Amino acid sequence: MQGTVFYWYDLLCHEALVKCNRGSWEFGPFKSAWHAWTCWSVFMSNLHRCLIAFGANLGDPAESFEQSKRLLSKQELGLVATSRLHRTVAVGGPAAQPDYQNAAILADTSLAPQEIVDLLLQTERQLGRMRDKRWGARTVDLDLLMVGDLVISSADVVVPHPRMTWRKFVLGPAAEVVPDMLHPLSGLSVGQLRERLDTLPRHITWLSREADGALFQKVAAAVGDRGEIVFPGDKSIQGENDRWKIVVGGSQSEIVSAAASSRLLVWDSRQWDKGAVESGWARHFPGAVMDLGLPNLAADVEISAAIDAMSTV
Repeated sequence: MQGTVFYWYDLLCHEALVKCNRGSWEFGPFKSAWHAWTCWSVFMSNLHRCLIAFGANLGDPAESFEQSKRLLSKQELGLVATSRLHRTVAVGGPAAQPDYQNAAILADTSLAPQEIVDLLLQTERQLGRMRDKRWGARTVDLDLLMVGDLVISSADVVVPHPRMTWRKFVLGPAAEVVPDMLHPLSGLSVGQLRERLDTLPRHITWLSREADGALFQKVAAAVGDRGEIVFPGDKSIQGENDRWKIVVGGSQSEIVSAAASSRLLVWDSRQWDKGAVESGWARHFPGAVMDLGLPNLAADVEISAAIDAMSTV
């Protein structure tokens, strides 16, 4: 494909072969070796290591996983490693869905992130994916989680994946294939992010500049008997039980200690200027972060689904 490193790799190597066939050996075999080294150096310097999530709960998920790997490997994706399939309960979406089979794929590619996303969508279509309900049952789901240390937020591409840091069903398979890969915003490895979900208390810290009582009540209703909303200093935060504590505070200084021992930090980027202390702290918080300022997110739906994703395996 012109515009990718493969095009230039082929072009440079073709030039080297033509010169060899024409007897252009001014510097003997060292010249052809130099051409080969130049080609390989350019090729390797433009490769990205990308992490892809697979999921399916309709049809034959194991066969869909094998077909996904075959189709992707025929494109400009060099598969490095794949996890085993992990059975997990469905999180969010319509009720009474079958269990999911989740896995992770690690690959090297010279494709741009947009091209990777297009390839994943194309592969889903080839395998019969229908997008009729959000978080609904599916024959195949392929999500781009990370592309090296790139951070991109556009209408079509968001990397790292905005929900990967608190989803056990994503981090489990990912940690199996690449536990040391660093999440570029949190600075933690995939393995460390997975470990946080197992070791930290069932706490969520919510940085909210606006004391929106109606919104808090809506979230509390969605969470139901799984948890409760509390405020800094509330003695019930330290209670030893299985109920989730959602600690709400209006500034970094007010909730920083609670956030350090929470499995998830929730905030809304629309409430803060980019230069604000809270904005920089939340964007690069060393842990799982949910930004309610991203398009089409409802706090009650997202926080309720996050609790399920952090609780179930």
